[in-house]
Amino acid sequence: MEYVRNAFGVKVSPDDREMLAPKENECITAVAEFVQLVNPSKSLLVDVGAYHGKWSLPLSVEFDKVVAIEPVKDNAKVLRAYARANRFRNVSVITVALGDREGKAKIRVNGAWSAISDDGEEVRMTTLDRVLEKYNAEEYELVVVKIDTEGYEYKILEGAEKAVSSDNVVFVIEHHEYWAGNEPTTHTDIARKLVFADRLPFAICDVHWAYVPKKFGRQAFEVFLGRHLFYVKMVRNLRRGLPWYFGIPHDWWHGCSIMDFVFAVRDIVREGKIKEYELDKAYVDSLYEFLNLEVGV
Repeated sequence: MEYVRNAFGVKVSPDDREMLAPKENECITAVAEFVQLVNPSKSLLVDVGAYHGKWSLPLSVEFDKVVAIEPVKDNAKVLRAYARANRFRNVSVITVALGDREGKAKIRVNGAWSAISDDGEEVRMTTLDRVLEKYNAEEYELVVVKIDTEGYEYKILEGAEKAVSSDNVVFVIEHHEYWAGNEPTTHTDIARKLVFADRLPFAICDVHWAYVPKKFGRQAFEVFLGRHLFYVKMVRNLRRGLPWYFGIPHDWWHGCSIMDFVFAVRDIVREGKIKEYELDKAYVDSLYEFLNLEVGV
């Protein structure tokens, strides 16, 4: 098979548009930077809804072990071929769906957008807790679970009570509704469940959020802070045809480009100005607690 390299240097088919597209690259890079900063003695990535390995393959160089979960057989076949072509020997591919129970499920096959449905291809279903138990997740200092299952994310969390209560598991979740520009639906329930489980939530790009145990909070704030506080607001402004800085105090952004501003946010926080900014209620309490008690701004 002929291969080309994507933005991360991973060999993929020249016809694989999803693997070559820049979409999500910022999120993948942010997670890589976070893992490097934590520098765990042993690390595990579980990629739920892996497709052809958009996340699994480039991140395999950052983790000791990668478990890629892809229920669609044809997608899993391509992922295994890519792993072999790139000699990523730490990547295991499991052809199974995850949910809130053991048993069978049906999946509507639609490439990267395949989803659990009332009809379609029958697949075996298990839970995230079972997968983590099989791969001895408790032995890893850091476990990152990325979930992108086209709206089925909350059901997977219902089958992951042990993982949710663990202090070594970081969740990176795609909030599916935002691709269509819709208002939050499952995002609200997911955020509530994971924040109540003592995690700090970070918006790392337009649709992906990281939910990080507080013991990794310092590293998460350093990597995700600019994205967390302002990315969603800036994107919403642009979608509405407004300037990206609309609603942000003038003396914070005057003379900045949008990227200059994102990189300057850390200094804004250190100066204590963050307390003047009105944040979404969904995560403001945990954010303030961490800033005041741990960072000391």
